[in-house]
Amino acid sequence: MRDRVGERFAGMISSVTAFGLFIMLDECYVEGLVHVSHLPVDYYHYDAITHSLSGERGGKVFRLGQRLNVRVARVDMDERKIDFALIDG
Repeated sequence: MRDRVGERFAGMISSVTAFGLFIMLDECYVEGLVHVSHLPVDYYHYDAITHSLSGERGGKVFRLGQRLNVRVARVDMDERKIDFALIDG
């Protein structure tokens, strides 16, 4: 994925945590993180029961299974981590 930094992909939220959303890409079955700091500006509340992050002011909700478009922002081969940036907030 290092050679695909900047490219756009469609994917699905595979896990929701207090610090962000894990996205599984459709095309290449790779999972990465959209950190909560890269979500639309708001204060997000994590709900472990509904597996969701809800914006306090804007009301935007991100849920397990939701489809999103992301851009590959960073790939760290040493730590084996991929960071995504949300395209369609």
